[in-house]
Amino acid sequence: MRKKGFYLLLSFAVILLLTACGIKLPNPEELPDSVNVVYKNRVQLPLSATNITVKDYVLDAFNAVTEALPMDATVSSWNPMTLGVATGIEYSVGDYLESITLDLSEAEQSFDVQVTGIELEGPTVSFDVPSVSDPDPVVLDVATGKTEKLLEFSGFNEVSFSSGNLMVEIEYVGSTVDAMKIDVEGLGSVSFANVTDGETVSGTINLSGKSLGSSVNVTLTATMADSLGTGNATVTLKFEDEEISSISGISLSISQTIPLPALVKDVEIGSGVAKLDVAGLGFRSVSGTLQYTGGSKPLYVEGGALLVSLSNVTLPATLVLNGVDVDVTDQSVVGGSVNGVLGFEDVVLSRVKIESSDLAIATSVRADLSGIEGIRRVGLSGGWLQLQYSNTLPATIDVKIESPELGIDEFVKLSPKTEDVVEIDLSGLNLDLEINDSITISIDASPEGYDGMYLELSNVGLGESFELTATSSVRDLELSSVVIAAQSIEMPLVEGMDLSDLLGDATRIIDAVDLDSVPLEAKLGMEQLNLDMDATFTLYASWTGYSTEITVSPDATFADVSGLLERLFEDLPSDLFLSVDGEIGEATITVDSIMKFSLDLKVPLEFDLTSDVEVFSMDVSIPIEASDVATMLEILDTATLVAQVNNNTGINVSATLVSAGMTIFSGTLDEEETIVIPVTSKTIREITESGSFCFELALPSGHYSVNGEGSVLFTAWADMLLGLEVSVDLKGGDE
Repeated sequence: MRKKGFYLLLSFAVILLLTACGIKLPNPEELPDSVNVVYKNRVQLPLSATNITVKDYVLDAFNAVTEALPMDATVSSWNPMTLGVATGIEYSVGDYLESITLDLSEAEQSFDVQVTGIELEGPTVSFDVPSVSDPDPVVLDVATGKTEKLLEFSGFNEVSFSSGNLMVEIEYVGSTVDAMKIDVEGLGSVSFANVTDGETVSGTINLSGKSLGSSVNVTLTATMADSLGTGNATVTLKFEDEEISSISGISLSISQTIPLPALVKDVEIGSGVAKLDVAGLGFRSVSGTLQYTGGSKPLYVEGGALLVSLSNVTLPATLVLNGVDVDVTDQSVVGGSVNGVLGFEDVVLSRVKIESSDLAIATSVRADLSGIEGIRRVGLSGGWLQLQYSNTLPATIDVKIESPELGIDEFVKLSPKTEDVVEIDLSGLNLDLEINDSITISIDASPEGYDGMYLELSNVGLGESFELTATSSVRDLELSSVVIAAQSIEMPLVEGMDLSDLLGDATRIIDAVDLDSVPLEAKLGMEQLNLDMDATFTLYASWTGYSTEITVSPDATFADVSGLLERLFEDLPSDLFLSVDGEIGEATITVDSIMKFSLDLKVPLEFDLTSDVEVFSMDVSIPIEASDVATMLEILDTATLVAQVNNNTGINVSATLVSAGMTIFSGTLDEEETIVIPVTSKTIREITESGSFCFELALPSGHYSVNGEGSVLFTAWADMLLGLEVSVDLKGGDE
């Protein structure tokens, strides 16, 4: 219905138009049933556009060829376009320093100083342990009443018993005794009755817990049957199975020396004790002293042992024992001799003077450098002479390190009881290899205060050994400069290069160019950076059938190598060899020293071509798809393909334009060229489906002077006339 309404409206508009023009309308019955309306429209379909500038083409082509070479091109003039090319090979002479190896592994050396532990030698103390012997029989007069006699025991003041018995035996002669009692002082008594003449009687006293003094009264108390009777009694005392628990008042006279330790001249003890233990005995008290120069110390008892403080005691010292009281822990020692060795506990020597002649170290090592040739002097920018040490001595170690060749004369101190690394910075030092073919490193080390015979140490424990171990070595050497001797050098630059392979597709153009027609300028020069050296270098170039040599020096003008390059591009050798030989004088080389060989080219693009040569081939993409124009192609009436080229290079260029297998143009381009080709919808479809134009440019043989500001602008489009025919129903029929 919408379509029918449109046709009615269109018919109404036509009638109004005809009426307004004074046209007499026919009778409606005379009108046709319908009319055909044809619409025509012209459309331009852009297919491609590209602009090729001479400058970009030349520079891109140059960069593609020299991509792997250190070359940069600039434009020095535009018409004719002239390329200025500067390239060079930098030889970092400073890298030579990395090839120099100062092997100082032979300069490594180790040494050690040892101090053996100091021991005190305690004396052996011996004495006799007294026993209780049976006394001689005692004869006592017997009468009514008391009589007594004193018995003497030697070797002690008092003995205490833990067990045993005292047997008391009486041999009696005289009047009958009704009652008799024998009392032994401190031990007890026994009693007898009705003792007659010639009778022997006996009794036992238990000794457990009893004590016997050194002087004992034996008392006899009697009651006679006849008050006037008398007699005498022989009293015998015998100790049986007695065990002694303690003995007091053992008198001694002992004097023993605690000597100076071996290889010790003088010593003072800061703390600790001397201790005497005796097997089988435990000391209860003591009378004695430890005597030394300047004083004495009393002995005392602790835990059954004899002790004496050694604080501030100097040696030698004398142990004096006058007497002891003891507990008996082993009955076997009673009546025998005992001994014990004076020992030492927790002793620290506050000061000790050791006698030794080998505590000073003098060592030296030599590193051979005679294998380094061609170098006179070396400057160091880094490196260390290291002394790695472990010092357990309670003394500072004085160390002197010398190396005349390196100019080292250093004095260092190694702290007591430390483990560390001492480093001497070698940066800034110089080594003259012209004078010295080796390096000597000497080390003298000794404890501080050591006079070659005696060393005094402080706060030393008994038995404590000490050692100094050290290793010296040279580490991480870095060279800042070397002074080389006059010498010859060889530097290969290129070996067996295939120039055609390097230049690739550019060889087509080079082959077509008459090289004699190119006003090429090429200069080879040499420059020194951070280097002052008298030198002459010769560049050798050779390939099959040709060789030449060119000499350059830092103080000379550039050498002309135009002829070499012309011959090089003429032959395009596959076996190119380049090398530099040099004669150099004495020179100082640093890490920043550079020798630069430079090549300056000036290449005007003005030349003769001896044959036609393709210079450009490019696929220019079409920015639309075939599906984008399918509808238009269905109503295409007529079409032409238009290709337009604007050429302001000043060169008559041969061009070829191809797409979808159809050559659109092939011929010489003037400054402006427009190509118009009638085409069908099929052709346009095939071109859009191909997606690109192939645009090729070639130079015919002849003379050329290239305008660097020129360009070739290519555009292409399809000029299409579209036709649309519509049938209009004039009588309002359904459609």
